[in-house]
Amino acid sequence: MIKMNRPLQKLGALLAGACLLFSACAEGGVQPDASSSGNEPAKGRYVEEVYSWPEGVNLAASIQARADGTLEIVGSPSEGTVSGPWEIHVSADGGRSWTKKDTPWLSAFDAAALDGVSYDGEGNLYLLSVTYPPEFEEMLLKAMETGEIPAPEEYPPYLLHRITPEGQVEELPMEWSVSEDGRVNVYGFLCAGENQVVVNHFDRYVLYDLTTGQPVHTFLTAGSDPVVYGDTLAVAGDTGIEQYDLKTGETLEVIPFDEAAGGSASLAVSGDQKALYRCNGRGVYRYVLGGSVWERLIDGELTSLNMPSVYIGSLIPKEDGDFLVLTSDEGAYVPLNFSFDASAPLAPTRELNVYSLYENNTVRQAIGLMQRAYPDVYVRYTVAVDEQSAVQVSDAIRALNTELLAGKGPDVLLLDGLPIDSYVEKGILADLSQTVGEAQGDLLANITETYRKDGALYAVPTRFLVPEMWGSEDFIAKAADLESMADWVEAAHAENPGQRQLYRMQPAELIEDFYYTCAPAWRAEDGSIRPEEFTAFLTDIKRLADAVSEPDLSVLGEWGEYMNFELPFGFLGGGGGSIYWANGLVNAVYGLSGSMMDYCGPDAAAGYLGGGGFALMAGQAKGVYVPSGILGLNSHAAQPEEGAEFIRTALSQAVQRHDFEDGYPVHQGALAENAKNPYVEGDDGMQAPVFEDGEMKVLFILWPEESFMEGILQLLPTLDTPCTMDPVLLEMIVEETRDYFTGSISVEQAVSAVVERAQAYLAE
Repeated sequence: MIKMNRPLQKLGALLAGACLLFSACAEGGVQPDASSSGNEPAKGRYVEEVYSWPEGVNLAASIQARADGTLEIVGSPSEGTVSGPWEIHVSADGGRSWTKKDTPWLSAFDAAALDGVSYDGEGNLYLLSVTYPPEFEEMLLKAMETGEIPAPEEYPPYLLHRITPEGQVEELPMEWSVSEDGRVNVYGFLCAGENQVVVNHFDRYVLYDLTTGQPVHTFLTAGSDPVVYGDTLAVAGDTGIEQYDLKTGETLEVIPFDEAAGGSASLAVSGDQKALYRCNGRGVYRYVLGGSVWERLIDGELTSLNMPSVYIGSLIPKEDGDFLVLTSDEGAYVPLNFSFDASAPLAPTRELNVYSLYENNTVRQAIGLMQRAYPDVYVRYTVAVDEQSAVQVSDAIRALNTELLAGKGPDVLLLDGLPIDSYVEKGILADLSQTVGEAQGDLLANITETYRKDGALYAVPTRFLVPEMWGSEDFIAKAADLESMADWVEAAHAENPGQRQLYRMQPAELIEDFYYTCAPAWRAEDGSIRPEEFTAFLTDIKRLADAVSEPDLSVLGEWGEYMNFELPFGFLGGGGGSIYWANGLVNAVYGLSGSMMDYCGPDAAAGYLGGGGFALMAGQAKGVYVPSGILGLNSHAAQPEEGAEFIRTALSQAVQRHDFEDGYPVHQGALAENAKNPYVEGDDGMQAPVFEDGEMKVLFILWPEESFMEGILQLLPTLDTPCTMDPVLLEMIVEETRDYFTGSISVEQAVSAVVERAQAYLAE
């Protein structure tokens, strides 16, 4: 997938990450007292509060702390573009309230994009800007179609202006460092001492003398979050804080990260320049210069910093010891203030335990909102299996079951991958009818009622996925089920043996791909295998596998080496499989769709090909959906009320509105919100490569027509056949049918072997 944003169409959410990296900082960092006396719990921790944001400011070029302790935002009311008009808003109360500053001189930058804002020690403001004229925009649009990128001299110049406290504007002559491709790439800057600035040129940082405009020193690094203390430039590298001497240009010692302080984060320096601060989803950390330890001051697990929808921008340690963290949540700025409360328990007095086999973003989002709403409750989230864990899934389930059967275990369970039916039979899960209660009218009942049995609701999905497919109008019309799809593929293969019909055609892949739309037909209610239906399944899967072909990828030029047919089943959304379809490498694409974004690529490919359609994926069953993010409440929960509130939070529109691409929301309002076009007028969306006669062109991937999305909103509430993957059973099927697909055994023998192993598995 290629993404080529037009210069004036970078979204504000991205700006929060790109432009807010350069922030001047004041002092902060009160040390919590972890001591306790007698039976009193240890007290003292930072408490989160959501602060205000200036009304009408949709884009921020910077947020900074001034020397007098006031905060200042340079922002714009524009939506979807990084140009002005620009405004300055100031706060004298640490960000609680904002006042617009009178800056008539700023109108000179109305048409400019600001790539950096910084103050020097004398109170002079510096603006780094570039103005893209309409003719340059037209040139870029043409370049996207022809592939001919404008020459370096055709790009508009970056300009650096100094504005005095009295409002006098002066353009500074600069001799910018040029990259190997002959272009000037600028990604922000900050003031560094008297008449000096450090500019980020992407693969290097350059110190400039403002009296001459000439480079002084170049530091070859792609680090981020630059700060200056004394004569030292510091940037966050992959393994630690890289330090550079601004006087000599020498590379200094690297301050290594520990596991917690590393990763994507924001960097700041204290007002006395004796300590560094680092903020990420795990919390806020302090490193005293000259020391050796990153010390955690704020536990991210107890805040909304850990929410997956939150992007962390600038970190500002304030003079009063508070920390202000500017975050972006779904494109909207959310300032979070953390103040030290000496009377607050070091940890919340109540604990709610949430468990899942695998990491889940919806759970993380609900945890963040719970912590914000209930600061006296600690939501402890246990993820049994992760990339660093050596724990096997079977061992994790066995250990969990032991606890649950003993009347213990976590309060809330994310049941994906867990034996839900067994838990219901053993009385492990509580009835959620009252928990869901009033919210039911806002939810998709066809999904949320999946696990109702004998009048009780034992679990509730927070998300769901749908097996879907796209192809030519002829394919969509004729491939109504698995048998007719096999008929169509066989006929198309016979007509053109060099044309590949589907992008995954190995037997094991086909079994996995069609499991969801076929298993409901050949699995009985008790989980056993129905021989007749399963025989039909294997027969048609073999017909598909036997029609495989390997197309000539040379038509794609050098791009052909990046194309392969070992793609995951869900390779549908964004560009994904639609790139293969648009380029004629396959005749159909399909997969598990779990986001409204999944319709963009295939819809664009259909338009490019001059026709094509959408349908629910063919199989042996109709109206299939895959429950996901399934929550249950332990019938022996230590915190049943808090557990019920957590489930309600996970089902709320505040959580459901976020698209984590792991399933459609079950909240109808959130679903309708997700279906709205997120692109501003004139946005060119995403782009993907298509090839005609060996020449690469651009496929513009935009949002589908409103009428199409309305059709999807009408379709999803009609789905009525749930199916979840049993990975153990899938593995058994693949193993026992391998010889059938090579011709070593008959379909009857393969079916018999699968039926017998499934029975033994169910009896365990």
